[in-house]
Amino acid sequence: MSVVADLPPMLQNSREFADLLAIYRERKPERVLEVGVWHGGTLRHWLEDAVPGAMVVALDDRHRNEERYREWTPAGVTIIALTGTSQDEMTRRHVKRLGPFDFVFIDADHRYECVKAD
Repeated sequence: MSVVADLPPMLQNSREFADLLAIYRERKPERVLEVGVWHGGTLRHWLEDAVPGAMVVALDDRHRNEERYREWTPAGVTIIALTGTSQDEMTRRHVKRLGPFDFVFIDADHRYECVKAD
């Protein structure tokens, strides 16, 4: 299997994501939160491009590729996988204790009300 074929799916507009990734790399956030990881297509980028000492928190109701998170995580970067939903109060409290965050990528429930609440 080729390396490209082995990458997790990423359902983002490729041009928009390239622009966002450039901002991420330029700003070098140390505390990152992704809400809605799905298969980890975008999470892989946050991890691979994280600065040494960074902490990346991945929140999803079901981590589909959690066994691969470590292979995407460079030395000196911490990955924390939380299972839950951003609409759950206990989950929100847990995430809040890990913050504040320098970079948040909201990609969970795509309904306006839920995105706004996140």
